[in-house]
Amino acid sequence: MSGLAGIVYKHRKLTALIWVVLLVGMLGWSQKVGSAYSDSFTLPNTQSKIALDLLTAHNPAEKGASIQVVFAGKNGAPVTQAEVDPVDAKLQTLGHVTSVQSPFAQRSSAISKDGSVAFSTVYLDGFGDTVPIPAIKAIIKTAQSFQSSTLQIELLGNAIQQANQAKPGSSEGIALLAAALILFVTFGSVVATLIPLLVAVVGLAILSSAVALMSHLVSTASFAPLLAALVGLGVGIDYALFIVTRFRQELHSGASVEDSVKTAVKTSGRAVLFAGIIVCIALLGLFTVHVSFLYGVAIAAALSVLVTMTAAITLLPALLSMVGHGVDRLSIPGRRKTTHDIETGRWARWAAGIQRKPIRYAIAGALILIVLCVPAFSIRMGSADSGNDAKGTTTRAAYDLLAKGFGAGYAGSIQLVSPISAPSDLAEMNKLATAVASDADVASVSPAFPSSDQKIALIQIYPKSSPESKATNDLITRLRKQIIPSTIGSTNLKVYVGGITAIFSDFATVLNGKLPIFIGSVVLLSFILLMFLFRSLLIPLKAAVMNLFSI
Repeated sequence: MSGLAGIVYKHRKLTALIWVVLLVGMLGWSQKVGSAYSDSFTLPNTQSKIALDLLTAHNPAEKGASIQVVFAGKNGAPVTQAEVDPVDAKLQTLGHVTSVQSPFAQRSSAISKDGSVAFSTVYLDGFGDTVPIPAIKAIIKTAQSFQSSTLQIELLGNAIQQANQAKPGSSEGIALLAAALILFVTFGSVVATLIPLLVAVVGLAILSSAVALMSHLVSTASFAPLLAALVGLGVGIDYALFIVTRFRQELHSGASVEDSVKTAVKTSGRAVLFAGIIVCIALLGLFTVHVSFLYGVAIAAALSVLVTMTAAITLLPALLSMVGHGVDRLSIPGRRKTTHDIETGRWARWAAGIQRKPIRYAIAGALILIVLCVPAFSIRMGSADSGNDAKGTTTRAAYDLLAKGFGAGYAGSIQLVSPISAPSDLAEMNKLATAVASDADVASVSPAFPSSDQKIALIQIYPKSSPESKATNDLITRLRKQIIPSTIGSTNLKVYVGGITAIFSDFATVLNGKLPIFIGSVVLLSFILLMFLFRSLLIPLKAAVMNLFSI
């Protein structure tokens, strides 16, 4: 680090110029190439994945995402076909819409018992980002243009949520503002606050471009850039606090600007380097989960740490070298400009107090951590449904209408899918539908109906409980382990439990099963790295125990 510190100070202007060139080059490259984000994910060897593959292979209408267009008569009035048909006909003409299934179609169960709520299902020609956001917004606008004094229309589906979600820039802006306030209170100087923020902005811009380019090589979720930006901003501000604080301490103790920069890089910069490496290892530990959907997320987040870490030990010291004693300019009136003495300040007194009674403080700290860990033993993994969306959004309104008209489970049906080869197979599936209907947690069950090519049979199950409810997850388990095996008996039928609710249930099960491996590999690799850093066994062991508590 001493060599790096000397090079950065000697060539401070060149260092800053290199970062500017890198910034301009990455921005230009990414704007020319664009991005290729994808929110599709697969869980190999799970029932829900097999069921989805069967449906997409044998039901041409379901080869893409689906949207529910929910109709509700105001003041409890029944929804009429004359009101629904014009909406469905207009939606059918829009781009990326493959078909629209009316609630008044034969064998449909999309009308509530009192007739006040009904829904059409709009099938799209793709999933995730393969359907442009403008096309989804056109569907929303077109459907809601038919609202009247007697008819309410709302829309539900993952595609609708993605089209209406907040732009990433708003989250990053809020985070930057919060970071600026923290830095200003900590340093008490406008200049000392702006330098780390400038480094953070440069790093975030380069990072966003890098993640966009990476999406062409690795399947990357659309939320990965936002996650990476917020992780990068968090660690970047953390690293800046280390280095700028040490630089100011050296300046205030009488050292020259050169010596202050070199000392800051050799001490705090070294800590930043190893901390960044450990964080990258932890993030890349997501590869141990063996879910390809998370690979791009892990690389993007690790890349954010790598970029901010590199900027912190090169660009930041270069800027500090150029600013020098001006780092304390524009200070808060009345705020003293010297930093606290690290040997006699309040934090030094706090450390000395703990050292005098280490066992007492260790026990107290451990007890606090143990109490904070208690909820982890009752954690239940799953996915939040649209009942958690903000009030006033069309997805929340649609969810509430479906829950009111059909029950809480209607927004997340469970599907039973089975290959069939003879009429007797369809009869067995109807026998299964009857058995499922007798379960206490089932609100309604559709009869088994074949696909257009007569190759598979499908049963739609609507639970009484919401998609994120434990009762719904228990129903999925009961279907797989009890109801289906006991009903189909020794027949040749292979029945798979699918649907979006089952997909998220399987996703949670896979993650739960991989969590010990993920945590163990991260802690072990961190232990090895700290062992080389400190040339000690006790310090890495202590860090590993603290990591387990914090995780």
